[in-house]
Order: sequence, then C-alpha cells, then structure tokens
Amino acid sequence: MPETPQTFLINISIIEGRHYIWLNTNSAVLVQIDNSKKYTTVRYQTDSPYYNEYFVFEFFTTLEKVLDKNVKISVFKPGGILRKRKVLGYVSFDVGTIWYQKDHLLYHKWAILLAPNKDYISGTQGYLKIDVSVLSKGETPKIPPFINTNEIEGNLFVPGGSAADRQKANFIFDVYRGMDLVKKNPSQENVKKFDNLPTTHVGISFSGTSVRTTSKKSASSPVWNERLILSELFPPLCQRFRIELYHEETKRATRQLNLYSISNDNEEGFLPTFGPSFIHFYSPNNLEGYLGKVLLSLQTVFTGDLADYESNNAVVHKPAAPLREGYFLKHENVVLFATIFEVTSISKKYSDKQISFRLSCGVLNMDESGDKDIAAVSSPMKPKVTNKNYSYLPSDHNKLCLHLILTLPDVRKRMFNYNLLTKILKELRQRLNKIEDVFQNKDHKMASIEAEPLLLETLDFVTSAAGKYNDIASNYNLESDPVLDQQRLRMCLKEMELARFVSQHIVRNQSRRKIFQKLEKIYTKIEAIVDIIEDWPRIYLWMIYGNKRVAYAIINPRDVIHSPVEEEKGLYCGVLQNIYFQTETNQYTEDFISSVCTANIMLWMGFDRHLHSTFPSGFTISTEPIPRNLIAEESYYFQARAHIFQGRLAPGADKSGLCDPFVDVIIGPHFRRTQVLRKILTPVWDQTLIFPKMRLYGELNFIIANPPTACFEVYDKDELRSVEPIGKCILNPVVKTKEDFYDSSKPRVKLSWHKIYSRFSGGGELLAGVELLEVSEDQADSKDDVILKIPAEVKPNFINHRIEVVFWGVRDLKKVQMSQITKPKITIECCNTSVSSDALSNAKKNLNFANPIKLFELNIPEQEYAPPLCLKMFDCRNFGITVFAGTHVAPLGPFFYKPLSSLERESKLMHVQQSSINFVPSLGSIIQQLEHVQETIPNVEETSPKENKWRTFLKKLYRRQKSEKLLADTEPEQLEYNDDFDWWTKFYASQEETHTSSEIPLTHKYKLKIYQSELEQQPEFGGFTDTLTCFPMYKGKKTGDEIVDEENTTGIFKGALKIYRWPLSNDYVTFKGLPLEQGMFQDFPSNTPVRFVVRVYCIRGLNLRPKDVSGKSDPYIRLKLNQQEINDKDNPVMGQLNPIFGKCFEMKGVFPEDHTLVITVMDYDVATADDLIGETKIDLENRFFTKHRASCGIAGHYLTSGYCQWRGHQKPTAILETLCSRFNIPDLHYERNFVKVASRMFSPENFTITDNIDIDRQILALEALKHWSEIPLVGYALVPEHVETRSLYNPQKPGLEQGKLQLWIDIFPLVDVPTPKQVDITPRKPVPYELRVIIWNAHGIKVPEKDLLTGENKADIFVKGWILSPSHPQFTDVHYRSLNGEANFNWRFVFPFDYLSSENKVLIKKKLMFGADEEIKLPCRLTLQTWDNDTFSFDDFLGTTNLELSKLPRAASSAKASELAHEQHKNSFTNLFKVRRTKGWWSLKSFDPQTQKDVYGGSLELEFDLVTGKEAEKFPVGLGRDDPQGLPKPNRPETSFSWFKNPFRAMKFSLKFFTKKCRKIIIIAVVILIIILVCFMLPGLGVTKILGVPQQHTQRIVQNIHTCQNESCSSDNTTALPDAHHTD
Repeated sequence: MPETPQTFLINISIIEGRHYIWLNTNSAVLVQIDNSKKYTTVRYQTDSPYYNEYFVFEFFTTLEKVLDKNVKISVFKPGGILRKRKVLGYVSFDVGTIWYQKDHLLYHKWAILLAPNKDYISGTQGYLKIDVSVLSKGETPKIPPFINTNEIEGNLFVPGGSAADRQKANFIFDVYRGMDLVKKNPSQENVKKFDNLPTTHVGISFSGTSVRTTSKKSASSPVWNERLILSELFPPLCQRFRIELYHEETKRATRQLNLYSISNDNEEGFLPTFGPSFIHFYSPNNLEGYLGKVLLSLQTVFTGDLADYESNNAVVHKPAAPLREGYFLKHENVVLFATIFEVTSISKKYSDKQISFRLSCGVLNMDESGDKDIAAVSSPMKPKVTNKNYSYLPSDHNKLCLHLILTLPDVRKRMFNYNLLTKILKELRQRLNKIEDVFQNKDHKMASIEAEPLLLETLDFVTSAAGKYNDIASNYNLESDPVLDQQRLRMCLKEMELARFVSQHIVRNQSRRKIFQKLEKIYTKIEAIVDIIEDWPRIYLWMIYGNKRVAYAIINPRDVIHSPVEEEKGLYCGVLQNIYFQTETNQYTEDFISSVCTANIMLWMGFDRHLHSTFPSGFTISTEPIPRNLIAEESYYFQARAHIFQGRLAPGADKSGLCDPFVDVIIGPHFRRTQVLRKILTPVWDQTLIFPKMRLYGELNFIIANPPTACFEVYDKDELRSVEPIGKCILNPVVKTKEDFYDSSKPRVKLSWHKIYSRFSGGGELLAGVELLEVSEDQADSKDDVILKIPAEVKPNFINHRIEVVFWGVRDLKKVQMSQITKPKITIECCNTSVSSDALSNAKKNLNFANPIKLFELNIPEQEYAPPLCLKMFDCRNFGITVFAGTHVAPLGPFFYKPLSSLERESKLMHVQQSSINFVPSLGSIIQQLEHVQETIPNVEETSPKENKWRTFLKKLYRRQKSEKLLADTEPEQLEYNDDFDWWTKFYASQEETHTSSEIPLTHKYKLKIYQSELEQQPEFGGFTDTLTCFPMYKGKKTGDEIVDEENTTGIFKGALKIYRWPLSNDYVTFKGLPLEQGMFQDFPSNTPVRFVVRVYCIRGLNLRPKDVSGKSDPYIRLKLNQQEINDKDNPVMGQLNPIFGKCFEMKGVFPEDHTLVITVMDYDVATADDLIGETKIDLENRFFTKHRASCGIAGHYLTSGYCQWRGHQKPTAILETLCSRFNIPDLHYERNFVKVASRMFSPENFTITDNIDIDRQILALEALKHWSEIPLVGYALVPEHVETRSLYNPQKPGLEQGKLQLWIDIFPLVDVPTPKQVDITPRKPVPYELRVIIWNAHGIKVPEKDLLTGENKADIFVKGWILSPSHPQFTDVHYRSLNGEANFNWRFVFPFDYLSSENKVLIKKKLMFGADEEIKLPCRLTLQTWDNDTFSFDDFLGTTNLELSKLPRAASSAKASELAHEQHKNSFTNLFKVRRTKGWWSLKSFDPQTQKDVYGGSLELEFDLVTGKEAEKFPVGLGRDDPQGLPKPNRPETSFSWFKNPFRAMKFSLKFFTKKCRKIIIIAVVILIIILVCFMLPGLGVTKILGVPQQHTQRIVQNIHTCQNESCSSDNTTALPDAHHTD
C-alpha cells in the first residue's frame, strides 16, 4: 500500500570548518534542500572558521519522497557590489544516506568539501564538521556517547561501512531500448493500442546530477543504445539512483536502484553493477497500472582523471556497446494462472452494475483487433445482497479460471534464491519472537528454563536450513546470467555458510541472552542479503464495475512462482488466499480495512508443463489446453459457529466516549449479528452465532487447509439509529470433520484475543474464535433470532479473584456539558461487577478522595483471558443528576499479583547468589587481589613455588604497602582540590569518556548520571507508576487529529490496583511481608495534603527551534505550578539555540493541588509577543510517591563539604533503614568494612577504614543503596544523582520535537527537618585573561617579489594576529626587504579576552538593538599570519597558523625542527592555561596553487605569557616595544629599509650598490665617444692626404658630399670637383 504522508524534520548543524584551501578568506555556509535555503553568518579572514549554527527543515510528505531529497551544503566566499559570490566547495548527499544510519543520525562528522562543478582534479577543498539527523513524528534525536571529534581522519562523513579513502569513479549506464511503453492506461476498457503511443526519454539522477537520453517520438518500443555517465567519488554519499520515465517533458514514473542492493562493501564484495535487465515502470495512479519497461545496464569503473567528462551537464555520451540479448536475456513462455473461488464483501457502492475481473502482468493484453484478451477477463455478473453493507457474487461447483501466456526473461534462479531466503527468515523470525515472549513475560528463572530448549531448537534449525540452502543454491548455473546475479549468489552462499558455522559453534553453556543475541545477529545478516530488485512485472488483478476499472490488487510474481523444489516455490503459489481490492482513494490504511471487495483466489505462475500437477484435489479441469474452469467433484456441508465472548474497545467511537457495540460476522455469503450492548467499552456478549450450513467444494483435506475466513466487524449503534464502524479483524476457522467432532481427544476451538484494526489508532481487541463443523446435507439451519451461549468446553475457566483499588484522586478536570466538573466520582467495572469511589464534595478545594481503599471479589477468566477494566468518571450535580464525564479501558494483566507464603518470601529474600565482591575471601583470593601490585614496583622477584601461602601472602602485602607509599610520595601537587571546582566540573566530567588509565584526574573523580531522555522513560523506573498509575478519562469521538483528541480528555484519575486469587490461607503475605488478608494496600501512603518545596535546576537548552528571522532565538524559562508562575523574561539568553541557563527556581506547593509542573521555553521578542518554543510537563506527585525515590537523586559519593557535598535531607544510613523497615528486612548489620542487608553484603572498592565510624557507615550505606536492585524480591533501582534531558513540544505541532532542555528536580517535604541548601549551578563567569605574545623572529618566509633595481627576491614582512575577531587585529612593524625569508620584530601583542574553561570558549558580548547583549562563544584560538607589505597594491598573504591555547602544539627548539615537525605531522600538545608560559618556534602553513596543497610557509619564534586579569593590572606591559617592560629594537640588517619612508638611506644604498658599476659605465662611455670622433674625422683626413687639397676646401667638399647624399644629387657633386681644381 502507498505510504501515509507525515511530517519529517531534517536537522543540520554546521559546527566548524578546517583546512580551507583559501587561506585568510571570508566564508559562510549555504544549506539547501529543494528550494529551501538557509545561511550561516559570515566568518572573516580564517581558513578554520567556527560557525556553530543549527537549521531545521520541515517537510510533510511520504518516507519514499523524503529519502529522495538531496541536501547540498556549500561553503562560499560572500560577494559584494562589484563581485559575485564564489564557491569554495560543497558536499551533497541524499536524505536516504542519513536515514539508513543508526538512529537516523550522523554526529560530529567531517564532510569533505569538493571543488565546484565536480572538479575532482582540484582535490579536497577543506573539511566541514556537521551533524545531520532525520526525525519523523514522535521520534527524538539520540545523541551518541562521547567521541573524539577533533580527529578528522577517524570521523569522516562517509556512509556506514565505507572506507574513508574515496576514489573517483564513473557510473556507466547503457540504455538500450524500451518495450510496451504506453502514454496512459485509462480506467475505461475501450482504449486502442495505436492511440496510446508516447514520446519518451529516460532520465537518471544521482547525487544532484542528472543525465538523459534523447527523445523518441510516438514509439511503444523505442531504441536508444546510448551511454550515460555519472561521475562521483566512490563510495558516494548518496545511496539511490533515480531512473525516471518521461513522456515529452512530463515525469510519468520513477524507480530507484539502491546501492546496497547492487553492491557489496565487504572485503570480498563487488562494485555497483546491474543488468542488462529490464526496469519496469508503473503509474503513480494504481488504477492506470503498467507503463512499460526499459532495458539498461550499469557498471562502475574507477578512473584517475575525470576532466574529460562534463558531469555538470545533462550529456548523452557515445553509443552503448552492442548487446547480445540472446546471451544475457533468455526468454521463456510462462503461464500465469488464476482461479477465482469466491467473491464476497463487495461494497454496496458497487452493487448496482455487473462486476468482472481482469488479470494482467505487464502491458494490458489485447488481441489483434485491440480488444481485451478474453482468457484474462471473467464474465460479468450481477452481485447479490449479503446485508446492508455488502454483496457477493454467487458461485457453484464451477470455478472460473483466468490465464495469461507471457514471454519473460528467465530469471527464475534469482526468484528461487529470494524464496529460499525469505522462507528461512520467516521461520527464524517466528522462533525468535516466541523466545522473546518467554523472556519478556517470565521471571528470569522460568525464562531460562523455558527458553533453553527453544534456543537449542532454533540453533539446530539455522544449521539445517543454512546447509540445505547451500545444497540447493550451489547447483545454480549462472554463467550466462548478469554479473549482479553471479556476485549476489556468491555472497549469499558465503553468508549462509558463515551462519551455519556460527550456529554450530555457539557455546551451548553460555547465557541464554547471549545465545539469543547471536541468533538475532544471524537473522540480521541473512535479512541483509535478501534481494529486493524486481524481476518480472507486477501482477495486477482488476475489479471492473460496468466498463470501468474501479479497484486493484497487486501481487509479487516471486510469491506465486512455481518450482518442483518445495523450498524454491513462492509462499502463495497454488495457495488459496484472500485478495483485498483497493481503490485509489483508500490508500493509507490496512488493506482489509479499506478493501471494497474480497476474493478467494488461487494464483500460480510457471511453465505450462507443470500446471496440471498443481490443481487442488477434488477438482477436475475443463478440456482446453489451459483450462478455463475448475469443476468440483467433491463437496461437503459445514456449519460455521462464531464464538464471541467479550471485547475491550478503545474510547472515542462515540461522542460520549462510550459506545453501543455489536459485531457483524461475515463468512462467505453469509452473515450473523450479535446483540447490541449499551454504553460500554468492555462488552461481554458470551454469544455463539450459528450460520446456515454452507457447501464447500474440494477434497476434505483441501477444505481443512483452506477454510473460508471469517470477518468480524465491530460497529457502534448511535442513538439516532445510525451505525458507525469501529474496526474489523480477520479470523481463520478451525475445521472439524464428523470424525473429529466425536473424538474427545481433539479439543474444540480455543478462544484468543484478536486486534481490532481501525482507520485511526487501535480500535481494541476481541476475544473470539470460529469453528467449521461438518454436518449432513439434510440438517436443518438454525434460526437467526436464537441467542446461544458459548458452550462450557469453549468458554475459558473462571476463577475467583479479589480486586483492591486505591481511589487516590482526580487531576486536570475540564468542562462537561458547558459546566466544570466539581463533584467527580470514579466507577470501576469488570465482568458486570463494579465498585465506586466516594464523590468529592468540591474538586476545587480537594482533588483526593476520602476512604480511598476499596475491594471487591468476582469470578474472572484466568489471566490469559482476563477481561479489561472499564473506568468511568461521573460528575454528581444537584437534584441527583449524574453526568457521564469520561472513560478509560485498561487491561488487567499489569495488575496481577502472585501471592507468596511467608516461607516462600523468606527463602527468596535470603537466597544467596555469588556476589561481585568476595567479602569473606580466602587466603588464595587475597593473594590474587594483590597480584597486580607487582607491576607497579620494578625488579620484583618472582614468588618461589616452594613457598607456602602464608609467606606469599605476607610478601605481597608488604609489596602493596610499599607501592602505595611510593605512589603517595610521587603524587603530584596538582591533584589537590582546586577552589575553581564547582558543580559544572562534575557536569562536564560526566559528559566525557571514562578514563582507562590508572590515574584519574581529580576533575573526573566525581560524576553524575546524564540521561539522554526523560527520567520517567528510563526502563528501570517504569514511568514511576509503581505507586500511582494515571488513567486519562476520554469523552468524545476520535477524529485522528491529535490536537482535537487531546482536548477530549476530560480528566485524569490517579489510583492503584492489585488483583490476586482469593480466598487463600492465612499464611500468605504481601511482598513486603504483611498479612495478605488485610489487603495489599494496608500500608499505602495517605492521600492527605502534603506540603513540599520543589527546586528546578535548569541547566541548558539543546538545539532549540529557531524562532527569529536571523535563524536564532532569545530563549528564557517560564515555570507554572498550578496558579503559581515564575517568569524569567528579564533574563533571556540572546541569540542562542544552545543556551546555558544555569538557574535554580524554587516553588512551594501542596499535593494534590500542585501536582504538575509545566516548564516552558519562550523566545523573547521586543516588538511583538513572545513566541513559544516548546514546553514539557512533569508529574511531581508520581515522583514524590514512587518507590524509586525520584524526589532527590542519590549521589555517587558521600562528602560532607565541597562541591560534591551530600544534598539530601536524609543521610544514607537513614534512607537504608527506612527501606529495610518498609520491606521488613530485619538483617541490617554493619561491620567495619561492609554492611549486610538480607543475604547481600556491600563494601566499596578500595574502602579504607577511618577513625570516624559515622562517616564509614554512611559510605557503606550509600554503597548498599547504589546496589539496592541486587536485593532479591524487594530490590529495585533507586534514582541516582542525575541530569535528565527532556524533549520540548509545541501543542500546535504535537509529536514534533522543538529542542531539548537539560535539568533536574528536587522535591523536599516541608517537615521539621530544615530543607537542604540549594546547589549553586550559576554558570561559570568568564575569567578575564590577557595573552601576551612576543614575536621575536621569523624564518623561512616566502619572498615572492623581485626588486626593480637590484633584481633580488625580497619581501616586506609583517605579522598580523588576533583572538577575538579578525576585524580587530594587531600588527607588528614591517621588516623591509627581507632577502632570505628571515625577519626580526621583537614585538609584543597583547590580547585581553574572557575565557570559559568549562566550554573551552572565548566569550564575546555583542550589543544588539534596544540595549540587549548577545553572547557569542568562539574557540579559544590565536591566529597569526605573515604578510608582504605593498605600498600601491593589496598586501600579499604569505602564511598562517591557528593555535588553540588549551591544545597548543609544543614548541620546537629551532626553525629547522619546526619545519621537520610540520612535514611529518607529528605534534604533542600542551595546555597553555596550565603551563602559562612557553617559548619556541611554531610553523606556518601556506598554499601552493600549483599542487593545490598546503605547504610549509615558514616559522615564527614566539614567546607566550598568559596572565589573569588581576595579574595583568598588577604587572602591565606595553604594546609593541613600548614600556612598561619594553622590548629592545631588533637588530635588522642594513638592507632593511623602505624606499619611500627612507629616501636618503635608499639613495645611499643605491650609490654604494652601484659604485663599481658606475666606474665601468664611465670608461665604456669615454671609449665609445672617442671611437665616434675618430670615425667622424677619418674621411677629411683621407681626402687631404690623397689630393693635397687645403684644409678649408677639404671641409667644404666633405660638406657637399654629405649634402648630395642626403638629396640624391649625384650630378652636382661630379661638376663641383673640377671647379675646385679650376680654382686651385
């Protein structure tokens, strides 16, 4: 059946990030589920941000849909006005991954951040610590015990059982073709095949990525042959592939492939693989049915480089490899055969037209003309009336058969394997349930005796069943089957062989519980290997009303598959079963509750050659090859007798809360009705309904094995004669033949309780039975109006009992008929006998009854058949008017008491069992106790075997004393008590794991018990109902709405009940040792008013529901006790979802008026009304009067002073004496080293006798109280000193937790003894500290820049640091022009901060609007960063380190040692708050963009000095190098200067640096100048020497030559020369 929609809460906590590849970045986290997005606040300038934010997503949907939802958590750098948001990395997973974890929770896990767009080559982008839980209605998150969550590698966010080292993988889907695809299957039966061709494509989604095939238009058998690839890290964080069938762009159907079904994560397992096989698709509307199938396969391939795949887009890859379908998919002709024996219980809505039935498996079968396949459709018939509600189809000896001949892939071996395993599981589950019932319903001794043979039989069954499975399954030949079938068979054979081996070698003499637990583990292992992948299409049976399909039934082919081997056969193959037809509107209740028709049908599926061997005996078949009819050859007459003795009905069937019940019994076409009983919830009909004789067909053995079922329907008849259903149940009759009827050795039918199922909560139970008695054909039928009593041999035995009742009082009375209940009276009815309380005179003044103890005697059946108690409340008004005010039905079973004689009680009380401590030890046992001392003393000589025991004992005793002295001498002084220790020391120590070392820190010596749920829900306390039990009185009709139904509770009756056999002899006593003839409640507490004081210690809230727009809340506490109210509105904790309250609220009250305490957590709002976060209610009265002593928890140690001082108003000795007196235990005896109570002796471990006898006795008595549950017969658990964790609920959202509140409650009676003083739980105020950090030197810093003039690598280094916020950092001065990565600073940072040692957090107070303060808690970390100073651009980041002060890495002695420790990742840690001062080298980390990894970024020489605020005021220091306690200036090299701040020094350095170079440049320049001059003068000199021309002419000629060359005038130059000569 489809699932019921419900509310789911997905809770996600974003705690912190680590190792982001973007160093010194601003970051925030986005959490997205569907279209819901929530953001954390931005954390600035760090690669290890601390977010600590909590988000809740609420969805109202089905489980299947919520498991498919994808959660994406992204870390991003916020954008600005001119830049976009940039994503650092993300993690994506589906909700199903969390749901399949233990408790649906992953706690404090480190998620690996992947690069955006699945860029796997970029590697890990960082880590994010998160909590994720999925809760449904009524569930609460279960916080696991303490684990070390700071270690990343051991707590990675990966699915259970997966390795942390994830690899890159491709999921390759080959989509081949589709078959029998239809657009729609309308409910009408006249749609032709050719009118129904869809345009189809297939989409596959996984981990937020989707791929799809191309679309094929108007084809019922499209061929794709396409390969789709999804890339993901393996093992993935998502568990399910979604395969979706689309018609055009509309999603028509979805199927899932679960990873755990197609893979195995064991060492010898296999990667995800599937097919080639068909995936069958069905319409969400079940009346449409089958939509077609798609042939595809999946294989998983690891790859080293996924850059070639565009996995962030929907990409169709290259064609799929050709598939040899004949090799992988061998098809066989299979016959699906159904025989309809009887059709009954047809709803009156479908009784007007003819009804027929149709059989289908896969596509609806048509003949060549497109009409229905006649062989698969029954002939229409008109129903006949059974009664006003139902009809039936008449049937005779001729039974109609339907059949289909199908061609299906031969995967029968897979189906046979499934049937083998499910039959083993079914039988094993029945045996385990039987054993579990023995353990739960019997005492320990009886359970051990009865369970032993059952356990041995179950072990033998597992051995034989596993062996038989291996014999059958090992013969399967799967060589040609898909890889998945081969791998799964290999896995199943291995697991079953292991189960057989374990069951054979379980040690039979170990405890019964351990054997049972191992059998449960075997069951879980077998259950995990059962294959749930669908093989063949579902089988549909359609009910056709007129010409329209109106109802359906679905059958799994595996359940009806035939095999010659009985173990391989389906559970219902060839078995006559009831098929319940459903409509689409009735889909959220039990199948037989919402059915509109019931059909007795026999289904069979297999080869036609096996068909004729499976027909039931007593029938013949028609002459067709596949018969259309079964014809009965034998028939017998039976008379049905329905014995209805009594019922216990749940209130709410009528507006009054009571009902006027009657029962309709339907067997086949016949029905009978019981008489109507008025105004009762515990009806006793004691009636036998005799049906007309009915004719049953088939052989007698067939009828005995397949009798017609009886449907019992319980109705309520209202005053206006309208009839409303309460519920129904199905019974299988016991068949008795004529021979059996007269055989006295065969007993009649045995009555048993049957659950009545209704549309809402349970309708109650019915004690009934049905039998079919064979009669002769001529026997007359009984008359309808005859009322017969149940025969004595069928009716249970009646035994006389006494019922004692304590009418304590009533609580929480409401209005009835517009008037407040003021004079209530309680009446208890059982088996037509009743007893009533006195009526209260005025409930406004006193809620308790006078004369509370009443008793009466009555005959009731033995405990197995005991009738229920009906409690009624009436309001006695004026003029003798009595108004019914409410009722409650309670079973008698919990109130039965087995009387004991005085001798039996004494023998049980004094029974001696082996104690955990040997109080009178032998000499040999003392030697064994001293044996471990040898390990503490070096060079201890071994004891000679020749020495006698006394000498050995004296030697070991001497060594023990010596070792104790050595340990005392070497005990460090730090173990002395510290004045800072308070209650919070004990609380936080109790949250941490237990120390296994021999030396336990003093802070962890004293602890208390922290319960992860409400105190009354702890199984050892039984809800505190041992003294007073609450019975809510209900009046009104149940609607299914919890809020409305809660308002119909008109009050609560408190009382006590005991039932025991009576009369008995005078020797019988109560379990307290008092004479039973005076009653069980002769020493019951008085219900007179009791004055008390209650103290509510509210510790803290956990994961409160956000109420503000900012995603935070401003919670405060409000308490209400009757009319008293304490409102702590003036002290809200601003901006917190995990607030620390640390407050004690004290109120005085009087029982019974002030019986319930309501604790409310509100959200403070300034401008609007405060919002309710959640509330919890505590019954103070039950806690005060319970025997478990819940009024004040018993501490683990008795101390007279200090933060663990005894806080009870009674000392341990007084409490122990009170308990012994209450239970008449005379043997309370104190010795110096132990106390004896009854047959038990108690002494603490390592108990040392002191001179103070009183304190010694208190310690011994306290030890007895802590082990009071070990006292036989009267022992039980006492409430220890504790803190309980209570869930908060909003009345407007019942069942949905809104957070948790941790608290404890003390209740003290106001008597002459003074009330103990309150425990101080004031939250620890932050201690002001001042951290002084001196940065001396730096080494190995990167020098990324080059000098423009010198070309040398250099860096202008400075250091930046902060603790509270990166927006308020401190800076050193700049070491300019560091050429080798070294820098000198001699600079002091001073960081004042407020520190919470209990939480290891720094407290920051932030001013909000309207003057409120918000407290922000951050990890106590010092961040130091090195930067390169740039004048005209942004500074360059060089390296960083985050140092947690409470877990400070030990300093290295040198920079080289610091670098080595960084590379080897080996660090030991120290607590700076203890050592206060340290000095050394600490490494920095930097990011290499080429390798995308963190690398060594240099080292800093630091000196830490941590002082308190007072010490800082007394011994101040200056910042930087300033006084007081100023630091010397660093000795920096001459090259350390700024070009702009020291220009003259820069010029001097430049001149000095360029002196030699300038000389060389000048010489070179002179030489070049001379060469130029020589080259210029050479032409003139040459002409003078050759021609003898005067100097002045020579110069003019040369000038003319140059001029002509420039003007290209060669002719002028040649004429000028003769002129010159001529002139000369």
